[in-house]
Amino acid sequence: MSLAGVMFFGLTAAIMAMLFKQGKTEYGMFIMAGAGIFLFLFTLREIQSVLQTIRKIQGYLHFDDAYVTILVKIVGISYLTQFSSDVCRDCGYQSLANQLQIFGKISVLAVSMPVVLALLETVFQVLE
Repeated sequence: MSLAGVMFFGLTAAIMAMLFKQGKTEYGMFIMAGAGIFLFLFTLREIQSVLQTIRKIQGYLHFDDAYVTILVKIVGISYLTQFSSDVCRDCGYQSLANQLQIFGKISVLAVSMPVVLALLETVFQVLE
């Protein structure tokens, strides 16, 4: 599906959800959740090309696989956190959305700690 097709799908889902907003609000939430899941799965397909490019760059620069894995995890955590918090906001649960964002930020920090430690070790080696 092209970019225009994805945007058209998203706008159509939003319009359909708005139509159900006055009478059956739960149907609108189901439409938006279904559209979000579909778009998430479509995005996963697109990530394949990004991963292939990262692998190609890794072949040129010869850096550790762990850094690529960490980068992919951080992107995944960020995307899932944003998606989950947006769904909570759409349902009217602002405080839960904020808590999910805080958890996502802490998760990114936890996943990135090996990179921070490697950076500090490099700095200390240069200083010695």
